[in-house]
Amino acid sequence: MVGGDTCASRGGLVLSVTLIGLPPATGPILRSGAKPGDGVWVTGALGGAAAGLLALERGFRPGRPWPAALVRPEWVSAADETAIQAALAAHLTPVPRVAAGQALVGAASAMIDVSDGIASDAGHVCRESGVGLRIHARHLPTHPGAAVLARLAGRYALDLVLRGGEDYELLFTAAGDPGPALRASVPGLAVTRVGETTAETGGPVLLREDGRAEPLAGGFDHLRTAP
Repeated sequence: MVGGDTCASRGGLVLSVTLIGLPPATGPILRSGAKPGDGVWVTGALGGAAAGLLALERGFRPGRPWPAALVRPEWVSAADETAIQAALAAHLTPVPRVAAGQALVGAASAMIDVSDGIASDAGHVCRESGVGLRIHARHLPTHPGAAVLARLAGRYALDLVLRGGEDYELLFTAAGDPGPALRASVPGLAVTRVGETTAETGGPVLLREDGRAEPLAGGFDHLRTAP
């Protein structure tokens, strides 16, 4: 096994599904191809799946009204309720970016899906490519449901965006603008430049809106021992 599909469980039934296929003639887009000076991009929005999990934990269900046992704050609008439903969909029925990944062949230098949170997955690209990544907090595309559920739960939306995981969007690096390739193959899919690669090798760095820089870490760890 080269990587992926490794986890730990205290017991019970574990189901594993593996897909086998062939890469394009030019070869697959690996995590190891990023070069200093590349742009760092993400598809779609982040934090939606984590927000969906928070919504489920608070009694929300797809297509159902506000939970009777949960106080509805005055600030919640109809748009906020729509955002909560969108977050539930992001968690329960994620859409894999297969077409986008195929469209980025020849345009992206390195790529990974955001399954464990961008804070964790950006680190994988850093280590495999031998580069640094600078992620600008103000550029990260936040799922509308993440902002609503973070406020309801007393959490920071940025934490859901960075460390929530299970968004299955694509984090990739590219020397040029990947927008034209994506728009031609996946109309309507947003793609956002969130940072750049550097020649430093100390791991990803988060640049906050006030200019502070801090190491970017966290995300889901499949083999972490629960406290």
